[in-house]
Amino acid sequence: MHFELGTMLIQFASIVILLGIVVLIVILMTFPFRKIFRNIARLETRMDELEEIIRNKLK
Repeated sequence: MHFELGTMLIQFASIVILLGIVVLIVILMTFPFRKIFRNIARLETRMDELEEIIRNKLK
């Protein structure tokens, strides 16, 4: 009886872990990565513009 309970708990835990992984993947898929990448690209272009301005002032 005790052994059966243990195996049931292990099975339940593995199912819960699998479901958690699936949920995480779904959340990551729906998460707006494109917006983040666009923002990073904008920041890079702004940094480039700032560098140009600083270089022009130093000349």
